[in-house]
Amino acid sequence: MSSYKKQIALDKKRRRRQLRKKMGRSSFLPGDTAIVYDPPGAAKMSEALIEFIEPYRESATTEDELRKLLTMAIVAWNAALIAPAEREALIRKTEDRLPPGLRADFRAILEPLILRKQQYFSDNRRSIVDFQLTMERAGPYLLVMSNLPA
Repeated sequence: MSSYKKQIALDKKRRRRQLRKKMGRSSFLPGDTAIVYDPPGAAKMSEALIEFIEPYRESATTEDELRKLLTMAIVAWNAALIAPAEREALIRKTEDRLPPGLRADFRAILEPLILRKQQYFSDNRRSIVDFQLTMERAGPYLLVMSNLPA
């Protein structure tokens, strides 16, 4: 294996350790939760999330804007997985964390994202728990933590 490929593999392991450590600190997950990377036969959630935000990707020109877009996309993705009554509660809870002046814009973007999830990604029932975004020379690198497929 070339030194370049070794470095990429080491970087990937480091990112996974960081995400796992982050999840342990904020953990709503039980301490004995097993974290499985790239389960066989399951879609890569990082690829699914990138495809999901594709129509909005050009509007995110900075790392901060991309991070915000991904966060909003995850809220929409997870909201689309739950019943409409529970969905509204989740959206309001998230909305309450935003400054009042941004709430209308949040809804304006969130609703089409939810519809996009339902229309194009309805077969993917995995919820997204967290993500880690790093900017590299080749572009953004996204690592996504999600539940296992049911």
